[in-house]
Amino acid sequence: MNKLLIVLLIVACAGIAHSARRPCGKNMVYNSCGSLCPSTCEDPDPQVCVEVCVMGCFCKDGYVLDEGICIRPEQSQSEDNLCLKPNMVWNECGSACEPSCEKQPDYCILVCVAKCVCIEGYVLDSNGNCILPTQCPSDITTCTEPNTEYAFCGSACEPTCRHRRPRFCTTQCIEGCRCKKGYIPQSGSSRCSQPHKVWNDCGTACPPTCEIPEPDMCIEICVSACFCEDGYLLDPVGNCVLSDQCA
Repeated sequence: MNKLLIVLLIVACAGIAHSARRPCGKNMVYNSCGSLCPSTCEDPDPQVCVEVCVMGCFCKDGYVLDEGICIRPEQSQSEDNLCLKPNMVWNECGSACEPSCEKQPDYCILVCVAKCVCIEGYVLDSNGNCILPTQCPSDITTCTEPNTEYAFCGSACEPTCRHRRPRFCTTQCIEGCRCKKGYIPQSGSSRCSQPHKVWNDCGTACPPTCEIPEPDMCIEICVSACFCEDGYLLDPVGNCVLSDQCA
């Protein structure tokens, strides 16, 4: 009699436990002894894990856990597959002015932009693909002036007649046609193709911008580059605009 009562109690408890179990979600199955370290998008194949049994709902074979749901590994939005185009990688702190086939602005705001960027040695074309600089349209990278060549990341302090060997210089990329080695540029506003810009052999390292129209502090060094004319400010994309045209 006692044995029969014990058996009935065990069966009853099992039934209660089964009825209390929550139904599993899509692409999930219940496991009374599942892993403490299930496969996830971030870690699809855990190498180290404590061997203990965990009761609950787990992803079916061929699925991984992603924020509480089970999906195929190829659906995961991990950094490795966020960038689907060739020669691109994810960068949590990419540049706001990534090298491209187009002419880059003379200055770029120092801000982190989380996005897909071209791997080193590649530049963006007009379609958002990463290509070699030599694959850019020839009209962009071909320099027409004698003794010049195109540079995607030239110095901000190019040697001039007045300053053959600049002692100090800001660390920034200046894209465009530069003098070949052994040559120095000819001074003059004709070197600046954008509207309302003039050449300055010894300009400031902190030009007035839409964000900071009157810089309070700045290192005192000469920067040879194209600068906005008086009364104009540099916008975030490198154009010279009036103050009321700033976004």
